[in-house]
Amino acid sequence: MPTQYPMAGGGPSRSAAVAGGIEASGTFETRWQVPVSGPGSEPPVVLDGVAYVLEQTDAAPDPVYEIVGYDLSDGRGVRRLDCAEFGAVYELATDGRLLVVAADGVVTAINPKADQIAWRADGLIWETDDGPHEDSMASVAPTSETVYAAATVESAVSDEIMETKILRLNAGDGKGGGVGIYEQGAGGWNLPGTRLAVHDGLAFLLVDGVVVGLESRDEMWRASLAELDGVDVYSPAADGIAVGPQGVYVTLGHGGDFEKYVTAYDPVTGTERWRTPISQSGAKAVAVADGTVLAVSSGGVLALDAVDGDVLWENYDGKHNSKPAIAGETVYLGRTDGGSDVLVGLSLADGTEEWRHEVGFRIGHVLPLQDSLVVRGGRLARLEPADAARESGGTGKPATATDCPDCGASVDGSAEFCPDCGTELGDGETCPGCGSTLDGDESFCPDCGTELGDDETCPGCGSTLDGDESFCPDCGEEL
Repeated sequence: MPTQYPMAGGGPSRSAAVAGGIEASGTFETRWQVPVSGPGSEPPVVLDGVAYVLEQTDAAPDPVYEIVGYDLSDGRGVRRLDCAEFGAVYELATDGRLLVVAADGVVTAINPKADQIAWRADGLIWETDDGPHEDSMASVAPTSETVYAAATVESAVSDEIMETKILRLNAGDGKGGGVGIYEQGAGGWNLPGTRLAVHDGLAFLLVDGVVVGLESRDEMWRASLAELDGVDVYSPAADGIAVGPQGVYVTLGHGGDFEKYVTAYDPVTGTERWRTPISQSGAKAVAVADGTVLAVSSGGVLALDAVDGDVLWENYDGKHNSKPAIAGETVYLGRTDGGSDVLVGLSLADGTEEWRHEVGFRIGHVLPLQDSLVVRGGRLARLEPADAARESGGTGKPATATDCPDCGASVDGSAEFCPDCGTELGDGETCPGCGSTLDGDESFCPDCGTELGDDETCPGCGSTLDGDESFCPDCGEEL
């Protein structure tokens, strides 16, 4: 089973470092790729061999999103979670058991196998005279025991104030309560990016020029980034926070000619440890691994020492499009270079480019798994080291295509539903041996020869049953 990839940044600390992620010194090949619809700003998560992505089903100004799951082995669409339609989704994550979604001021945990909502927590919604205020920027950071969630909205008291509410919830049942409400001055027309990071039992919030340290339900410290040397600065990117053993690292800056920084804080006291200027293009993401802090901008990568902030190396070759991902001594980045969209592997030690792989679409996110990479942009693809791809039959091309009978879109011939309109394709029966689509009356699979018996399956998750159970042992569905 491939290593799980739980959320943006590889985990709740948002360090971008993935334990056990693949390190490849050679080239990759594309095993499969499928088209996916927005929002491309949020990465997929991987859970139990399925890559889940947020896909847009209705267009702006009132888009609707749902969660779609693709089998890692062949890219087939295997789950479309109809119970999880949301009007405004800001983050998708998993605690290793359930999918957790922050949307419309509500935190929702979903059992993907059963397509059932495990629990909801609506404590992020503000009640106003006009009803619930759901226009919020939300973030979640689940761990095995606790789910932190935060949302920022315009204050119901004054349009000159924004408020950020933080919840601490039990990962099993969603019960819990508010950690606090933090007020900031309204800085513009749009709500600011809101991001939570959790490390070693402590939670950290980055929102519009303020970073807050939390322990359980108490605020430990608060540092205003907008008062450094009297310069009006703010946190320009929601992904500008990462937490490591040596500290909390944030990027901040202002448009125009104002200087930008990476700043390090003591995670317990909030004391500023160092502040290092970065390029005028600013940084859209920060990462940390093995004592190295990476500030990634569209123009390149700057590596800093995590203890003192000294510059270790720089790489400004090509235009970077993706957030960083780090596995061992390799930094993975999507890059546009000379008109080509490529995935590159940089050395964490000195920033040199070790290899590149042309993918044919702009990469926004890279997910290092144990044996492969999953990348997302306008398409979702799985990449394997060249030798492994040849052994597994990777072709570098999508599976055999056909046309959706409803909307006419080109779809993977083994898909169970159309990725564009959601139309169910065929009768949904597949071979348990190879996954091929069946007519339903075969005794043996025509592709691989697997005998097709009359085993009972769970109506909730499709698991094979012995026939004498009262409840499904996998998803709990009553039989």
